[in-house]
This record gives sequence, C-alpha cells and structure tokens, in this order.
Amino acid sequence: MMSGELWIDARMLKSSGIGVYLRSLLPSLISEAQRQNVPVRVFAKPEDFVWFSKLQTEAPFQLVPFSQNIYSVGEQLFWQKQNHKACQLLWVPHYNAPIFSKIPLMITLHDLAHFDLVEHQSLLKKIYLRLVFSRVIQSAKKIICISRYTQKRLEEKFGPQPKSKVIYNGIDLSRLKPSTKRPDLKQKFILFVGNLKPHKNLKVILEALEILEKKGQQISLVVVGNRKNLQSYDEVSLKKLQSEKLNCLFAEDASDQELVEFYQSATALVFPSLYEGFGFPPLEAMSLDCPVIASDRTSIPEVVGNAALLFSAQDPKALSDKILEVQRDDVKEALLVAGRQQIKKFKFEKMQTETLNLIFQAFSEVRA
Repeated sequence: MMSGELWIDARMLKSSGIGVYLRSLLPSLISEAQRQNVPVRVFAKPEDFVWFSKLQTEAPFQLVPFSQNIYSVGEQLFWQKQNHKACQLLWVPHYNAPIFSKIPLMITLHDLAHFDLVEHQSLLKKIYLRLVFSRVIQSAKKIICISRYTQKRLEEKFGPQPKSKVIYNGIDLSRLKPSTKRPDLKQKFILFVGNLKPHKNLKVILEALEILEKKGQQISLVVVGNRKNLQSYDEVSLKKLQSEKLNCLFAEDASDQELVEFYQSATALVFPSLYEGFGFPPLEAMSLDCPVIASDRTSIPEVVGNAALLFSAQDPKALSDKILEVQRDDVKEALLVAGRQQIKKFKFEKMQTETLNLIFQAFSEVRA
C-alpha cells in the first residue's frame, strides 16, 4: 500500500484547452488512485465544487477551496500554508506551481507561450513568470509535454530534459457525437474555433474573405470562440466581426452540440494560429468529416500531418487560395480520408493510460 497523498491543482477546470484536458483526466485519475489506495486531495475553485460532486460519490476524496488566481503571489502564499508532509506528489496541469516549497512536483507543460508571446506582458509580469517557470522546471520530478514542439522549445530554453516525456493530447470522441441536425445557415461558410487572443490570428481569415469577395466568391464565416477573461484580445477583428459589412456569425457561447453541427456543415475549418502547443480543433474537425486548412506554424504541422491544407500563417492570399482549393471534390475527399487516419494517432485512451502511468510512477519514485 502506498503512503502519502496525491494532490491535484484543479483550478483551471473551466479554462479552454487546459480545462478540457483536466476534465477528461480527473475521473480516471481519481478512480485509479482509489484502486491503489492512494488518498487524493483536490484543490479547486469553490464555484467548481458542483462539478466534483458526482466524482466524490464514486471515489471519495478531499476537496479543498483554492480561489487564488494562477500566476499570482497569492497562490504561492497558499501553497506555503499547506501541510507539505501530507503530500507525496502534487500534479499541476500547467506550470503555475509552488516555487518556495519542497512539495514533490509534477507538471504538464502545454506550451512556452509566456516566453514566446511577450508583446502583451508588462515588464513585472515577464520577470515574475520567468522566475516561476524556471524554478518549476528545475524542481519538477516529471514533466509531460503535449507535443514534440513543446518539448523542443523547453530544451532550447533549459537544455536537455530527460525527466520530460511527450504524451500527445487525446481526442475524446464521446464529447462530440455526430448529429443529424444542421445550423440554419443558407450560405456556405468556413469555421473558426478558438478564443480571440491576437495570436489565434483571426484577422488573416477576415483578410482572405475580403480577397475572395473581390473575386465574386461569397463565403460566410462562423466564429465559435470568446474573449471572456482574456487580458488581451484582437479588438480590430472583433469590430469587423460585429460590423454589418462582413457576413459573419459570432457564436460566442456555442454548446458542444452546436459546435458539432457547425463542424459537420462547414466548407472547412480554418485554423490560422500563429502559436500552439497542440491545438484540438483540427482533430475535432477531422473526427466529424470536416476538411481542415491550417497554418504552418509551431506544433500544428505535427498534429495535422498530411490531413490538412497548410498555408503560410500571415499570407491572406495563400489562405484564400486554399479556401478555393478545399472546395474541389477530389481535394475534399482526400482530406477526409487522411483525417480519419490522422485522428487514430491521438486516441484518448492512449493519452489517459500514459498520463496515469507516469503520474503513479512519479508518485512511487518519490516514496522510494
């Protein structure tokens, strides 16, 4: 029987990408801990406690309120006040982890955005985030990287990292089930899925559509994304979306069911991001037979393989050409066939098994 507790920082439960990751792993992680007689302590925002209620009836664990914001001094003070001796391993699904305590630590590293995307950071924030990041990387027992690109960037910054392991995100196909319903949209459209942070590069789609309009090609745009709780967002693109000049639908609070309907009806998903540690939308689209056009930046080619039309991320003319190309029947069919094969590389069960194995390996090594 193992001794000590497994601690989990679940404050990002409702975040976009990391929240999906957390919500998909927590049930199986807590269940496996119970099977191995490992006590679990989950730190979460009080407003998220309802989500955990069913889990607690199936596998009892301790739920601790943790309201302090990520990347804050408050969260560091919070960890200082905890009974470190009770913890055998703390798993944080990001790098906002304790830096002034001796709590044994394991993290999941999704990207190095706070090093690579600095234009909207104050000097103080840059210094603080780099301090936290550097200390966490040094102290972590194990580091999960969600793509080879993320691992490569980590090693470029901090040298070889034998304690890091690439475990690709897995796509949970049960979350997005095919539907016979279709959105009430008469004109063909392309789809953008993501938040409105500047690096998501929505503007290149708007510019490409303007090019197509001048050629007499009428294609609408559906945006499934939000700007809530973002410190910075693409205000110029948002104003264009909300103007009457462009034929756009801004579905800020679309449900999973509505998202499925958009994927199944779209001419293509366009994923123009300038920076991604992984990127779920292309795989979601492929799982629902939606052709994908994607940028050639960072981890995106690694994730989409040969199952997407790639374009230079800041070239609207190149994107407009791809939007025309994807409407050819032969191109569309080839992409759909390749997409069905590509998603097999990112099975949720594989990600789940590899992640749980590494967490409990780290847990055992701390005890040893």
